[in-house]
Amino acid sequence: MISQRDNWELLQAYVRDRDQAAFARLVSGHIDLVYSAALRQVRDRHLAEEVTQAVFVLLAQKAHSLGAGVILSAYLLKAAYYMSKNTLKYENRRRKYERKAAEMSVRSLAVGDVASTMSDLLDEGMNQLNDRERAAIVLRFFEQRSLAEAGAAMGVSEDAAAMRVSRAIGKLRQFFQSRKLTLNATEAGTLMMAIAVRNAPPQLAETTSQAAMTINATPADPTAPAAGDSHPMIEIIGDATRAMRYDRAVALLRLTATTAAVVLAICVLCHLMWTIARPTPIKAPPDRAMVMD
Repeated sequence: MISQRDNWELLQAYVRDRDQAAFARLVSGHIDLVYSAALRQVRDRHLAEEVTQAVFVLLAQKAHSLGAGVILSAYLLKAAYYMSKNTLKYENRRRKYERKAAEMSVRSLAVGDVASTMSDLLDEGMNQLNDRERAAIVLRFFEQRSLAEAGAAMGVSEDAAAMRVSRAIGKLRQFFQSRKLTLNATEAGTLMMAIAVRNAPPQLAETTSQAAMTINATPADPTAPAAGDSHPMIEIIGDATRAMRYDRAVALLRLTATTAAVVLAICVLCHLMWTIARPTPIKAPPDRAMVMD
């Protein structure tokens, strides 16, 4: 498991020097996480390998734009979700394939069936979390770090990390329950640890690194098209990137609208309180001389 500091140093080595060995280390350190997420969603080993390669191609393209505080594993997991969705979209269009999931009462399922059902829902549920909550879940259950380690990676205390994990688990449980999967917090955490990461196929890390380097290679002739411009993966990556930007913009818009509503409500409340507390002016009695006249 690569530490957050090492992740950042390897990213910088790749961005600064185009260090292929550094990028290969990043790939090998996260290949199992990304492949597992892809396989849960596309349910096909060959497609999962394609999604995995696409995620790391995207990382090679966007490495320069990632900030120092990025939790790389959480970023890759989110990218895998969008890549998988777009890969399935293209695959379904080509094959005219439709997936149908039978609804059933989870309470009567065996443990293996519960794990299978959770596996179907996990990545969609993870995408309902905000960036901080997703990072907390990935560090605690996907990478199986202690709360102290997770807190250090996120730049918060152990207690704050525990609160984030607890809040995120609560949201995931609500999502699972909306899909007829009822779990307590302990069951949810245990199952996530069990199904989150599995071993990727041998040689996938090497082929993925090579694919990322090839597609993102800069041509010797500046007027020539890039090596990956005609690669079939480029369209999928482009659609996934746009989807990620759109969801982020929607989240920011919702946050802005919520903040504006709260500020407006506070202003209205303050005005009402000031109106109620304002002393009523006392009218002066009429002048007696004027009354007698």
